[in-house]
Amino acid sequence: MASSLKGAFRRAYETGARLYLGPALRREWRYPPIQELREYVFQFEFAMRAVARHMPREVLDAGSGVSSWPHLLASCGIRVTATDEMHSYWGSMFNRHYHVIPDDITASKLDRQFDMVTCLGVLTTIGDDRPAIANLFRLVRPGGHLVLTIAYKEDEAVPNAYALPGASYGQGFRFIARQFSRAEVDAWLAAGGGEIEEQEYFRVFRGEYWAGGERLEPPVRVSVDEPHQYSALCIRKNSSL
Repeated sequence: MASSLKGAFRRAYETGARLYLGPALRREWRYPPIQELREYVFQFEFAMRAVARHMPREVLDAGSGVSSWPHLLASCGIRVTATDEMHSYWGSMFNRHYHVIPDDITASKLDRQFDMVTCLGVLTTIGDDRPAIANLFRLVRPGGHLVLTIAYKEDEAVPNAYALPGASYGQGFRFIARQFSRAEVDAWLAAGGGEIEEQEYFRVFRGEYWAGGERLEPPVRVSVDEPHQYSALCIRKNSSL
């Protein structure tokens, strides 16, 4: 009896989901909202390689937004906690792929640790990265890993690349595009107690800075000595902390 009731509820739930999401999914299939190969291509690829290498059981995704990333991890059998501040960047938001808990990584109220913390593209939108980094390190278990993706230029930090002359877009955005450098990353490692396990660099635009000039399609993985505007990092937190 109980199993038949559960089956009936599941079928009713699936029917309601189809009625709600079906029209939106069909429209997006016909008219894709994004029709270029964007930086999520290499962000997800880098992050999934880190997940496959370390096989975390529990992951925090800080700043999920409307991304399907937490759902992708959950479909791999990982217990995912997805969070987002929800207001200053988006105005308002709803993630139809996964349940997102309201939490600001710059003042996080979470009180438990995770095997891995992913934070994809979020730090670039934050003016003062120090409280965010402190919380990211606090929320990962000793010996666990942080996976970060950021706008990046090895030898030069930029407070807001959208405000630079020659920026191809972003002047009217409610958020910034902060471009970090080696100096900031080294400060994170010293303050949080970690070491870089892997770092990759990507050229996304033809110009020197993020949003500078024509966007490359697809983005190109390059060496640290070649022009780049973005980076992906896997950081291991020291086991003694």
